[in-house]
Amino acid sequence: MNVFITGSTGFLGGEILVTLSKRKEINKIYCLVRANDEVEAILRLDKVFSFQGYDLKKEKVFPVIGNLVDDNLTEKLISNPELQDINVIIHSAANTSFSGIYDKMVEQTNIEGLKKIVLFAKQLPKFETFLHIGTATICGKEVKHRLVKEEESPNLDAKHVVSYTHSKAQGELIIREHLPENKILIARPSIIMGD
Repeated sequence: MNVFITGSTGFLGGEILVTLSKRKEINKIYCLVRANDEVEAILRLDKVFSFQGYDLKKEKVFPVIGNLVDDNLTEKLISNPELQDINVIIHSAANTSFSGIYDKMVEQTNIEGLKKIVLFAKQLPKFETFLHIGTATICGKEVKHRLVKEEESPNLDAKHVVSYTHSKAQGELIIREHLPENKILIARPSIIMGD
């Protein structure tokens, strides 16, 4: 199985990357990394592994230089022959800023960037699963002190306190618009905290 990960140098994506690198059934892991060149990309991935006390598995983990805000990202990924055997995409990249001054960047990354990855997935001949790391807070600010059922989200009428949660809800709608339901897996953590 071959995997493509976004956000692999982030907190959650880094955990996913290192864990998958230990799995025997995973042949190759391609990581979308913001970098100026391959040397910088490898250094960023190496930092993820060394933070957890491991060495980067260069025979298994491969950087793909790119940025979710690049208008041509989909075309660049589709034209990369090394990526044609991808089976699983794990989209863990996100701009998690809650500050209103970054709303435009949050939307560019979490909505437009996600769409670029989804359109890339649609073109893969061996594509099986798209795992999207969302957030439980897409239910909106009105939901309090009760169980939120799966079929309630994403709710187009939900009121959001920050652009981040709105962007994650919109992202789920984009995924469902473009990919078949049997290839979609949404993970909605309620909160993620570092050590």
